[in-house]
Amino acid sequence: MLGNHFLAPLIVSTLAGQRRPVVVTAMPVHSWRRFKRGYNQSEALARGALRGAREAGIDVCYEELLEKTANRKSQINFDRFQRWNNTKGALRTTKKKRVPEDALIFIIDDTVTTGSSLLRAAEAVFHDYPKAEIHLLALAQEL
Repeated sequence: MLGNHFLAPLIVSTLAGQRRPVVVTAMPVHSWRRFKRGYNQSEALARGALRGAREAGIDVCYEELLEKTANRKSQINFDRFQRWNNTKGALRTTKKKRVPEDALIFIIDDTVTTGSSLLRAAEAVFHDYPKAEIHLLALAQEL
């Protein structure tokens, strides 16, 4: 519901008459962490945003475009420098064939503290899709 009400309007307003392929993806969690929690909160937000964008008439698809390459320590107690170093090499794209090179890609996360994870995600996507336009969205910012 939160993705539908808060993130979908941002996607719709960003498009403003553009006719580009639109892809929504979520920040991944490592498979071990997903198993332990039972879900990925960012994925739930992304799917809600997808639903809301479709209800607004936007042709959009959801792809699991990113994956974690290693299970890292939680960044909750790290400072900015440690967070940036901890996220290096932690993400890669899954190189889905259905994503057009010039797509408008929205990477959705639940919470942003320093932004290092989202920036690393954008780096990974940009590496494999250099013609894509990448937007980073998060529901909340930690204060």
